[in-house]
Amino acid sequence: MNAIMHRFYQSNAPVRFYWFDDRVEVQNPGGLYGGATPENFPRQNAYRNPVVASAMKMLGYVHTFGSGVLKAQEAIVRNGNPPAEFQMDDPHFFLVKVRRRP
Repeated sequence: MNAIMHRFYQSNAPVRFYWFDDRVEVQNPGGLYGGATPENFPRQNAYRNPVVASAMKMLGYVHTFGSGVLKAQEAIVRNGNPPAEFQMDDPHFFLVKVRRRP
């Protein structure tokens, strides 16, 4: 949901899901936005697509803005997986890796 909500819609590149034996990767066009930086992520957020974010909230896909990554990290760790890894240094895309449990 975060990849859809925060992607850069001026790009025609798709949100991509890669399945490997040891991990799943999700990549979407557009890097961090607004005041979000690698140093303050995920505590600082900004909405590149406020209409999409509002629609997702109205439809019940989002309960509290600004909490998705932290809740996902908690669920991943509770499942026994290592914490998700984020690659966010490129302004053209954002990548998250979720590794398999050891």
